[in-house]
Amino acid sequence: MIKTKVYNNVKTSPNFKRDEIKIFKYYGVKDDPLNPGKVQMPFMVIAPNKDRVYDPEVDDYVDIAAIKNLGLEGKPEFHTIQFTKQQSGRLLLKGNVARDREIFQFLTLSNYNASNPNRDTSVQPLFELVNPKVQAEKARKTRSLKRDAMNVAAELSGAEVREFISSLGKDEKRDLSVLRDELETLAEKNPNQFIKLSKNTNKTYQANIKRALDKKIISFDRESNTFSWTSTGETIVQVPRSSKLGHLEGFTNFVLSNKNGASIYQEIVKLLK
Repeated sequence: MIKTKVYNNVKTSPNFKRDEIKIFKYYGVKDDPLNPGKVQMPFMVIAPNKDRVYDPEVDDYVDIAAIKNLGLEGKPEFHTIQFTKQQSGRLLLKGNVARDREIFQFLTLSNYNASNPNRDTSVQPLFELVNPKVQAEKARKTRSLKRDAMNVAAELSGAEVREFISSLGKDEKRDLSVLRDELETLAEKNPNQFIKLSKNTNKTYQANIKRALDKKIISFDRESNTFSWTSTGETIVQVPRSSKLGHLEGFTNFVLSNKNGASIYQEIVKLLK
């Protein structure tokens, strides 16, 4: 038989002081670039008012519900919980309002709450608790990471910039200021990815393979995913299509793992000179 725990008593539920205000927001809500001050989300989203969650106190799963009151014959009536576009996807709850305390208690424990550390992660999150401290720490961490990435980009030499760009499969022969702008834009928009790519020890391999392709020393057939010598048409290697960074990563893996890979790479380097 399923145990039932109804969190309508503030003394036995997640802490919500009477002088506090809590805010939940629709998960993933974004600003509308075409309408300043507006957000992108459905006109209204009604959140589930019943759920089944794990309760560590009893080491078992229990049913919870946002119960407003008990009607005829003890039949429960439930709160309606909604996030609206008009309110920018935010639901403001006041600790001195009984209804708000009840809804807060339920939402905090719900599996649909992305900020619930004990949630069932197989459930698609629908909302999250706005935590100014956590948001500030996250923003500062992101800002610090972006600053680190921008510093790395700024300190690259001209030769390193061209190698970096070539390793990404892009044209390195363009003006250096254009290439630096591309890398700095990547560092600014996706600092995690930029730093990861900057630490890639295989950049030189990938850059030289791209240069060999540009000079037609080797050729790549996308239909068969095969590299070959341009002068003879002899196949060098067929790389797997699952390579995350595409054919350049596939050839690099061949160079590093195949017994003939190193000698073929050295021959390519000689022809590049």
